[in-house]
Amino acid sequence: MSVEDVSQDSVTSGRVLLVDCVETEAATTAVRFARAAGIPTVIDVENVRPNIDALLSEVDVIIAAQAFPSAYTGYPNLGQAIHELAKRFRACLVVATLGEEGSLAVAGKREIATSGLRVQVTDTTGAGDAFRGGFVSAWLASEGGGEVSELLVYANAVAALNCRGLGARGGLPSRVEVERLLATAV
Repeated sequence: MSVEDVSQDSVTSGRVLLVDCVETEAATTAVRFARAAGIPTVIDVENVRPNIDALLSEVDVIIAAQAFPSAYTGYPNLGQAIHELAKRFRACLVVATLGEEGSLAVAGKREIATSGLRVQVTDTTGAGDAFRGGFVSAWLASEGGGEVSELLVYANAVAALNCRGLGARGGLPSRVEVERLLATAV
């Protein structure tokens, strides 16, 4: 996808914009359109790529694969690396997904660790994508005002439940299934 392929009307037709960093210039253009329209932005980032600084400087929420914060910042300690990302960029929330261990996040100066949830695992393909989708779903349901730890726990539950099925979307849960898992995990 190129910058020319990014449609302002398409980008601004939703309530939140979730981008990845495969095509950083196109994603940066999309994020700028969304921000100008007052639409919150989330990035799914796994690898350091060319022009990623400009993209990271524009997003509201960074959700990264576990290895990214240290690879990007050079800090081997994950907590320190996440805090460094939060300092460098305007994002109000920086999250590292930790697979079955849950997630680690920084919101402002507050560090938030959430535990993973145990399910019968069939396939972990798509768990990170399910986490991001679960986070965005919970964030939208809370009208952008949810407690960060609760949003992350919800996202962990969506990711865990997705691992019950085969393939990237094989086990995507309903809201009822997520709430049931969360009720039994307390």
